[in-house]
Amino acid sequence: AALFVWDAAMLVVQLFTSFVALQHLPVATTTVVRALAIPLVAWSELLVMGTRLPASKQASAAVVMAGALLYAREDLVGQSSSQSATGYLFALFNLLAYTSNALLDRVMMSSSKQSAAGMAMYTQALSIPICLIEGALFH
Repeated sequence: AALFVWDAAMLVVQLFTSFVALQHLPVATTTVVRALAIPLVAWSELLVMGTRLPASKQASAAVVMAGALLYAREDLVGQSSSQSATGYLFALFNLLAYTSNALLDRVMMSSSKQSAAGMAMYTQALSIPICLIEGALFH
């Protein structure tokens, strides 16, 4: 049950950090940060679950990372760098929450007899009170 609570909490963190990041960054930038989720989840699965990635996919992931860093460089050193830095910080938290959520879902699905739909429904139901608490505390 604790894993489902963590999973639900990460959903709420994703929502909160996404909205805050969008207050400080253009939508295109948040899309680039979200593209980093693909290689980050793949590399996390490699570390945690031993999933193998062919060299071509490793190289593709490295290109995505390099492209995102090039995209972000100008934002972080430009005139509005403090505004961008705040947005990137929340986008990073969003990325980490998403990665944690995706990895945990994979681990839970591989060791559970519950269906994917059942797991999603349980996690979503748990996220409602967490979301209400977050709303009461921060808004």
